[in-house]
Amino acid sequence: MSTDFRIGDRVQLSELGRKCAKQPDRTGVVLAISRSGTQCTIMWDGVRAAQVFYFTLLERAPDQTGQAAGDECGPTSECPESEVRCTLQRAQSELRIR
Repeated sequence: MSTDFRIGDRVQLSELGRKCAKQPDRTGVVLAISRSGTQCTIMWDGVRAAQVFYFTLLERAPDQTGQAAGDECGPTSECPESEVRCTLQRAQSELRIR
């Protein structure tokens, strides 16, 4: 299990996170990393409010090609990076509005 998440990474709940969660099949985008380096703010797909989670409850989500996020993507048409960037920008603008 990797805890070196970066802003913009696609994540999902880890096995431990799925045991504790009401909605275990979520994926989302990392918006921010805590100063302590043990938590990050996640904007889940289809949810309007961001949530803070400990790294131990998260893992990198595989992208559409089956690679773990952060691995090298193929050509731009196959890479979901632009979708992640769009989600990240939307979430950050919503957080500034509040």
